[in-house]
This record gives sequence, structure tokens and C-alpha cells, in this order.
Amino acid sequence: MLVPGDKVIVGVSGGADSVCLFSMLADYRLEMDFSMVAVHVNHNLRGQAALDDQQYVERLCEQAGVPLEICSEDVAAYAREQKQSLEEAGREVRRRAFASAKEKFGATKIATAHHMNDNAETMLLNLARGTGLKGLGGISPYGDGIIRPLLCLTRAEIERYLAKRQIPYCTDESNRSNAYTRNRIRNHVIPYLESEINEKCVAHMNETMEQLRSLQEYVSQQMNLLLSNGTRESKGRLYLEQCIFTESADVLVNTAILQVLKDISGKEKDLSAVHVQLVRELFDKQVGRSVDLPYNMQAVRSYDGIMICRKGEQTTGRIEPVPLLIPGEQTVFLPGRQAIPLSDGLGDSNSEYGKDAEDGIWKMESGNMEIECTVLDTFSIDGIPQKPYTKWFDYDIIVNTLVVRGRQQGDIISVSRNGGTQKLKSYFTNEKIPGSRRDLIPLIADGSHILWIVGYRMSSAYQVTGNTKRVLQIRIKNIQTECPDHMEEK
Repeated sequence: MLVPGDKVIVGVSGGADSVCLFSMLADYRLEMDFSMVAVHVNHNLRGQAALDDQQYVERLCEQAGVPLEICSEDVAAYAREQKQSLEEAGREVRRRAFASAKEKFGATKIATAHHMNDNAETMLLNLARGTGLKGLGGISPYGDGIIRPLLCLTRAEIERYLAKRQIPYCTDESNRSNAYTRNRIRNHVIPYLESEINEKCVAHMNETMEQLRSLQEYVSQQMNLLLSNGTRESKGRLYLEQCIFTESADVLVNTAILQVLKDISGKEKDLSAVHVQLVRELFDKQVGRSVDLPYNMQAVRSYDGIMICRKGEQTTGRIEPVPLLIPGEQTVFLPGRQAIPLSDGLGDSNSEYGKDAEDGIWKMESGNMEIECTVLDTFSIDGIPQKPYTKWFDYDIIVNTLVVRGRQQGDIISVSRNGGTQKLKSYFTNEKIPGSRRDLIPLIADGSHILWIVGYRMSSAYQVTGNTKRVLQIRIKNIQTECPDHMEEK
């Protein structure tokens, strides 16, 4: 835990645990060349008793020749401000104080006085509230620059050490109160387990936690491989590849999804197995289905997996490729503000949707587009529909599986019956379509050949002629948006 030359921040409350830690480290300086800085946090919850503890720590540090940093914080006010419990607020205040002192003094380690009983309490608390493998592993002896040298000792061993050396310490009467969740486990649950089940239950729980931490370390290594091989990131959005995730072990998939949610949100407290399951269920659902998650996150079923992002970030993305179901009906998710012309059928610039209209364009929020594909063996060439959102195509000259997607490099569209083509980029330029809209226009594509720029024009190469044997009718039935209503072709 320590190497020569370390500078250690030691949290000292004045209680038995922290005084034991302080005393042991102070003595150990005679054997190893390292330095100490003590940090005392006054939570201002116990009036004069808290001041007495602070003064005791000041004398302790003065006698040992250890610098002391005192942090005074109104934890009750902080808890109200952050809408936290006093326990949670106190832990956060202490963590901040230790981290601040570490930076101020250029320290290399932070030492805290957690012991075996603390670890057993943590395990039971996590188990009761619901937890995963990591939570069952309890507190680690070392990690993230924090060392816990007393984690191999019980509270009784710590008190015997202090008594043998006649080292006084302060007693925090609030530890006897059952107002705090952890205190109820400390004062009732563990004593009952020791007296009625097994007097060595605390030691046995710590042995089990050590094994679980080893198992968690292995799972984490495998999870990182899964995340490396099975995810990709694009413009703030993370994609889970279905072909890899659905073939991986459940424990790795669950752990990986939870880690993704933590990474995107930057938080952990309100994320649980329920949210992991909601994400996993999307693998079996239709493209475009989505679920809302804590911390303003959203998971959306895409063509080849699941996209996870913060709400709002998906509104600038490309349209994921989705194979058309021929014949059949399907819903395609449109992840961005779509640039749909306000022509006959899907909109009216005088309607309430026209409030967002600009240059004849209706800018749609992320939502769903329903597509109906029908193969017609019997038809009349005179019956070619003139509706802007129902189109006929010569089905037999289509080479590849048709997909609806956003633009890709190399896309072309036929602009004349004699086979003349134009780069899609050139078409957009000629039509004066701004670059900010080009990624947001749905395309029906046959490989790199565009059959239909939805809302704009269709390819001349796929038009129905007198030689057409079968017709593929594609109809955009409606676009369901985040607006209160929808627009449907009349």
C-alpha cells in the first residue's frame, strides 16, 4: 500500500478507528520513509461535542508532529441542498475534503480507517438494497489512490490495540443512534448474527468478499473485451452491436450495459438491474423502439443493435440503415430533425406544424416513419400515383436488398432515362439543400443507387415503363413524431 517517498492524507475523526490508523502510520514512519498530513472534517452536527473532537485531533497531531488540515462544513445544509441523507452528504463532504487536501499537499495516497465490521455492514447493506457482483465484493483494500490498512482487523481488535497502548479516543454518541441505516445494521443485525448464528460471521463475510472481488476483477477484464469488440461510438452516441452482445454470457452483457450507462451518465446511484433489463429487451424489439432511462438517457433499437445516448443527442445523428420489409409494413426510427418538404400530403405551411417551417421545409423532431411496401403483379401504367409520398418502382431491376438510410459516401441518383447519373452531393447542392439538413433526409437505396430521396425526387432508372412486369409500391403512411399529432398522406 505504501512505498518510500509517499505522502499520505490520513482522515482522522478522533474516533477509535481513525486514531488507530493515525497511530499505526505514525509509528510506521520509523520503518519506511513517507510523510503524513491529517485531515479532520467537522460536520457541525453535534455542537460542542464536535468541537471537542476537533480539539482532540489538533493535540494528537501536534504531539506526533503531523500537519493538520481542518475542514468545517454544514453537512445538514448540504444534505438539504443536494436532497441527500445526512449519511450520504457526510460521505461526499469527506471525500471532497480528502481529495482537496491531496491536491493541495501533492499527496500520493489517501488512507481511511475502514475495518472488517465496516465491510460486513457494507455487504449486508448492498445485499438488502439490491446489488450486483461489485456491491457484494464490499470495500477494496486499495483502489483509486485510496488505501485501507485496517480492513484486515475487526473493531474489537482495534479497541484492544488502543487499550494496550493506552491511547485515548473520542466516542461519537450519534453512532449509537438508530436513525441511520448503517447504525441499525451495526447495532442490531451484526450483533444478532454473531450471538445467534456464528461469532466469526464478520470474518467469514470478509473472506467471501475477497473471493468475490477476485471474481469481479476477472469479470471486469472480460467485460472490457466485450466493450472493446462489441461497441462503437459516434458523435456522443454509443452503439451496442447485437451480433456480439447476444452471443455473450449474461453476466458479461449485464455488467457491460451497466458500465455503459454509468459512463454516459457519469453517475451510478440510481442505475440498477431493472434498467439493464430494459435495455436488453430492446434487442428483441422492432427498430425504432426506445426506452427512457435515468439521468436523461435513452436507449433506441437500431438496425444492428442498440444506440444509447443522452436525450437530445440523437437529434443530430444519421438515419441508421434498415432493410425494407417487402412486402410488409414497418416502422423506421428517424433519429434527427428531419428535413421534410411542406408539399401536398405530409404538411401544410399554414398548419400548426408550419410554426417550425423554414423555406418550405418542415423540421421534424426525432420520431417514427411508417413504411408500407407492396408488390403489384397486376397494374395499369396509367395508374401511377401522383402523390408525393407514394411511389412506384420497377421491382425486377432492383439488384440489392433495399434499405432506408441516411446519405453515404458514393451515393448517386439517376436523373435521366438514358442512364445519366448525378452524385447525391451534387443534387443537394443544385437544389440548395443546406449541409445541416443533408444527413437528416431519409433515402431509399439499392446499394449506392438512390431510388428515392423521400420528399424530393425518385430515380429515373427505376421508373415503371411498358416493359415492367412487377411494381414495387412504397408508401410513407405517416410520420409519428414527438409532436402531439401526426401528419398522414391524404
